[in-house]
Amino acid sequence: ARPGVARLVAAWEPPARKSIGAPRTLRVVDPTGDHGDWVALFAESARRFGATIHDSPDAPADTLLWAIPRGGEPADAVKQITAYLSDLAIGTAPAGIDRVVIATLGAEHIGDDPLPSVFSAGAAVAVESLVAEWSGMRCVRLDLPATPPTAADAAAAMAAIHTVGERDFAIREGVVHVQRLRRADLPTDRTPVGSAVVIGGTGRLGLAYARRLIDRGARAVTLVNRGGPRPEQATELADLRAGGATVEVVGCDITDPAAVAAFVRGRTEPIDLLVHAAVDYVHGRSAALDAAAVHRALAAKVDGLRHLLDGSAIGPGTTVDLCSSVSATFTGPGLAGYAAGNRMLDAIAPHLRAGGVHCRSVRWGVFGDPDAGTDAYRALVADAAGAGLLDLTPDEAFDAGVTAAVDEDCLVLRADWETLARVCELQGRPRLLPDPVCPDALPAPSVPATPSAAPPATPSAARPAAEAADPVEVLPAILRSVLGLEPDEPIDRTMPLVGLGVDSLQALDLNRMLLGALGRDIPATTLLSGASVDDLIDVLRSPPAGG
Repeated sequence: ARPGVARLVAAWEPPARKSIGAPRTLRVVDPTGDHGDWVALFAESARRFGATIHDSPDAPADTLLWAIPRGGEPADAVKQITAYLSDLAIGTAPAGIDRVVIATLGAEHIGDDPLPSVFSAGAAVAVESLVAEWSGMRCVRLDLPATPPTAADAAAAMAAIHTVGERDFAIREGVVHVQRLRRADLPTDRTPVGSAVVIGGTGRLGLAYARRLIDRGARAVTLVNRGGPRPEQATELADLRAGGATVEVVGCDITDPAAVAAFVRGRTEPIDLLVHAAVDYVHGRSAALDAAAVHRALAAKVDGLRHLLDGSAIGPGTTVDLCSSVSATFTGPGLAGYAAGNRMLDAIAPHLRAGGVHCRSVRWGVFGDPDAGTDAYRALVADAAGAGLLDLTPDEAFDAGVTAAVDEDCLVLRADWETLARVCELQGRPRLLPDPVCPDALPAPSVPATPSAAPPATPSAARPAAEAADPVEVLPAILRSVLGLEPDEPIDRTMPLVGLGVDSLQALDLNRMLLGALGRDIPATTLLSGASVDDLIDVLRSPPAGG
């Protein structure tokens, strides 16, 4: 049986233990100068760790401190982040750099913090996605307080930069905090909703919301999309109406303030629940990052919500559900625009709550459907499955995520927890997930897994005959399959695997294939530690440890 659905909440807390690694040599990239006061204090505290800090682009270094500019007003966040990503020239990894520290100012909301920077939160996860294209690069997130820095803050930040076994840090009042995902109780609240508006309502998730709301007694549901009713959905809409509710489909481009104002003026009753499930999916690596597509996606996610709020779509009794994505937590190559939009929604949630709005942001897992979506989205579902993130059905996800405490943000996902834990370890955050690794939280559904969510562990092209057990033949064949190379394409056996382009997910695939073909379990961390094909052949030809 497949794992059940789990509900997790993110927490920031001081680490129970901390291990300090070797001194680092940092090169600071701060084009706006927003981190200038911090860098000056860093230089002083670096000496305590034997570290060195340079601000010259040509200075030798092993660590890049990438300073995200200070964010402006939330209303300007989409324009600001689009301009920021348009100006970025990622290129190839800088020579000698094996770690990138992405530093933000007030991007996280911890305790009584000032409200988070929506721009900085989105920009940080976008940069993380872009940096993930640099094979073998370790990425660290470091959120600094938005208030003027103190020497204690700078010392704590320098300790975080040198900490081993953690990856997500926040510095508050001179104390290092790390991120943890904690298992949360599954909800029992089944409070009925009278009138609901679902933005992105004719999408798969939006329709699932509508169906569940009607099952719970909603009397009126308005589904909002750009184009209005679609003939191919007539049967599905008729099924919804058969549940006894009034179901209306309204065309409204929420990125257009005038269209939103007209929609709000046309309503005759208050909204009990506003579900923001709009999405304009954008996928592309840095070389193909389309500024117009990124702006369109962010506008649907972020500006559309602002237009609804500015247009007084909600009242004192309205609850707002924001549909985010686990891409804001587990991002990767090609997800810069998509992950940024979802992370910005997460950062908006505390702004709404501070204004008296009952609001939650739910980072949904992967909704896999081999018969729907674009080729890029289907590829994303397959990649996510390889990283341990398995497909959800909207109905079970809804039960886990949107009937709990209104003002608590959460993650709702199904996972192969062992694989996901290994991915987290590769990313440098082995203690992010609950310990012990999260067990099933809901019974597995009776429906079978979608084909796209379970790629074969060992593709046939990389599965040699049992008698062909010579690593000299087996390893290059498997490696070509993992990298998508032609069967006869030459491979430099002296080059480290990371230099050949093997990333963390491909290292997991390589590990699984070696286990299936040769019965040898070579940890992905070893595969990414600088080993070449020849190095691995030597390892594979030697007896297993303890054997």
